[in-house]
Amino acid sequence: FDNANDSILTFTLDGVVTSVNRAYERLTGWTRDELISLNWGVLIAPVDRERMADRTRRALAGEKLPSLFEVRTLCMDGRVVPLEGRTRMQRDRDGRPTGFHGIYRDITERKRAEEALRESEERYRAMFAEAKERGHVLDRLYRVMASMQVSWTSQDRLRAFVEGVHEVLGFDRFYVALASPDLEVFEVVAAAGVEMFERLPLSPAAGPLYHAFVTRRPVAVLADEDLKHVPPVGADYRDRKYFRTRRFIVAPLIAGDRVIGVASADNKTTRRPITPANVELFTLVSQQLATALEEARLYAEVEQKSAELESASRHKSEFLANMSHELRTPLNAVIGFSEVLGERMFGELNDKQAEYVQDINASGTHLLSLINDILDLSKIEAGHMELELTHFHLPQAIENALVLVRERALRRGLTLEQSIDPGLGELQGDERKIKQVLLNLLSNAIKFTP
Repeated sequence: FDNANDSILTFTLDGVVTSVNRAYERLTGWTRDELISLNWGVLIAPVDRERMADRTRRALAGEKLPSLFEVRTLCMDGRVVPLEGRTRMQRDRDGRPTGFHGIYRDITERKRAEEALRESEERYRAMFAEAKERGHVLDRLYRVMASMQVSWTSQDRLRAFVEGVHEVLGFDRFYVALASPDLEVFEVVAAAGVEMFERLPLSPAAGPLYHAFVTRRPVAVLADEDLKHVPPVGADYRDRKYFRTRRFIVAPLIAGDRVIGVASADNKTTRRPITPANVELFTLVSQQLATALEEARLYAEVEQKSAELESASRHKSEFLANMSHELRTPLNAVIGFSEVLGERMFGELNDKQAEYVQDINASGTHLLSLINDILDLSKIEAGHMELELTHFHLPQAIENALVLVRERALRRGLTLEQSIDPGLGELQGDERKIKQVLLNLLSNAIKFTP
């Protein structure tokens, strides 16, 4: 009895303690003399007394109860020790109940281990739930960022940002203010939960807005203590009601090496707390907005430049067409007069005159061809070049090209000869362009022949 490691007590049917071993004395700090004659109920923690009294009544009524149960006992120093108990009813020789015999084991360490396990499970469950929620938030953030890439216009991208921040982060109010090109004012270009489309001074009077813009770092006021470290707003801003808030975020909009504005959010309406995670996510989305707006600006510039280049190209083509017309009018007259002279309508020509008239006609025709080539070049650039297919005599085209460059070859001391296969005759193609190719080849040959 006294050598047992577990606590052992006996008590009457009314709960009066009749014996106790040393293990229970060591556990509770009570002496045996102090415990004997005490009612067992006063040694039970108040939270368990009614439950244990009910158990005793049910046992006396003959109900079969689980053999093991848990109960907490009070110690002399006020400690409460959890016990695992097992009791049996004592009977006299006639089988009538006379009392109870109980064995109790200290389960403090087991309870601590169970509590640690429970806390661990709750902690991991909370971590898992948080990770799952973060996963959902990141998925929604991805959709917000993707929606900002659907359109190339700044307004569509701002609209996607407003809808996304409201849906994903759930802020009551937020707005986007872009800096003017001269860095003189903030222009509010998007807002939700507040009407504030206006131009505001970009100066130290903007307080946290100016601070975030200049330092390129977000400003977050999550508690009253944070307000001590935030620059106050000036009179230009203090009169505006939507700046009267004690919990807010201001994130700079950084595009490359430039700060193009700021974005701000708060929960003034619902007064829900803003967490560091909210600050991180809002800053991330704001950074994506800055990139999206910069891309939209560059795209608009490219579109404008493209339109300007297209207009310049159109004007160039019109100029070339007009100039070609102005040149072709007198040139056609020269060609026409040379043909009249060549046909001897005004008298006979000697051989030298006839040769020069033929050269004038050929050179004029070639010059007309060059003018047409200029028009062709403008057509090629415009994507409208077309071939004019006809049947012509290729040896004659070669002879015409030789006539045009023969004088130039003689001045360089070069002799031109032609050798044409007798089988070469009529050809289908663009005669003017083939003549130009032949002339280019001959001109290069003369130019680069030593």
